[in-house]
Amino acid sequence: MTSKKLIPLVIVAVVAVLIIIISEHLANKQPSDNSQKFFNEKIGSFIVKKEGVSVTLHKRGDVWFVSPGVKKPDGTVSQPLGADASSKVSIPDYATDSATVTIALEKLSSMRKGDLASKNQEKQILFEVDTAIGLTVEVFGLTGSPIGSVIIGKSTPDWNSNYVREMGSNDVYKVSGGIGYSFFTDKDRWRDKVMMSFDKSLAKTITLVKKDGSSVSLAKADTGNIWNIVAPEQSPAKSTEVDAILSSLSGLSAASFQDSIQPDTVLGFLKPELTVAIGLKNGSKKIAVGSKLTDGRYYAMVDGKETVYIINEGSFNGMNKDLSALKDTPVQSTPAPAKKK
Repeated sequence: MTSKKLIPLVIVAVVAVLIIIISEHLANKQPSDNSQKFFNEKIGSFIVKKEGVSVTLHKRGDVWFVSPGVKKPDGTVSQPLGADASSKVSIPDYATDSATVTIALEKLSSMRKGDLASKNQEKQILFEVDTAIGLTVEVFGLTGSPIGSVIIGKSTPDWNSNYVREMGSNDVYKVSGGIGYSFFTDKDRWRDKVMMSFDKSLAKTITLVKKDGSSVSLAKADTGNIWNIVAPEQSPAKSTEVDAILSSLSGLSAASFQDSIQPDTVLGFLKPELTVAIGLKNGSKKIAVGSKLTDGRYYAMVDGKETVYIINEGSFNGMNKDLSALKDTPVQSTPAPAKKK
């Protein structure tokens, strides 16, 4: 092979080698996935703070709880933000809505540094990532050791990301994923609002007792989905009204909670507005609805739970049925007028 023929082959080989070298160099300069993530360990608890208000999300066993204020990762309790350091404060735990916590954990685990928006400390207030108005999330591992802290700021102009700054750094990054909507300091937004849950097809009996002492008892027939009133009289029951009761209760969720201690003259559970007991194939469910609030909602308690819930008026109306509404009265047909001879 002549030298003239070798030259193109040598050039191709050199170019190929250069491409490989440059590619490897660029690959080495690319930041690793772990370096772009804010948190690289499994999360055991986190504290959310904003403008003097804080909540702690922490795990006991496989169950997550929310506490108002700051609960240390080792399980000991410290004062809520702004409390007198000499005071003795007991911070209660509340069961959480698992879906809300799962979303927050997924957001924390997947948070990655996007485009660098600023390195200027003076611009932190512009992006709302300063400690005064930003939302701070302190994250701890399974053993309680700190993993890191971030300050989540305002949304980017396209609303697809948030500005985020690591505590102790002036670098502000754009972080996608709608993380700003997943963290809040209102403890009730983290709490489990489900009051009772059951398969309504397994319901066998329903008993409603009103404040005036009147009551209605219903029982389901052995076959089909036929319900009958068995007391105070016997009559077929209107299926739509029975289904309304079961639908209201089978997945009943609270609108809010009444955590401060109130006398029964306020709550009204000694003589409830309505008590509903559901007999199931296996077990039972019972709810007592107390006094009506000024905004139209009602206090409510469920057997087996100490929590005082607040339910919407629509939930109350769905289960509050009287005998006349439940009784399935056959429609009387109007006889046709006699024909003239």
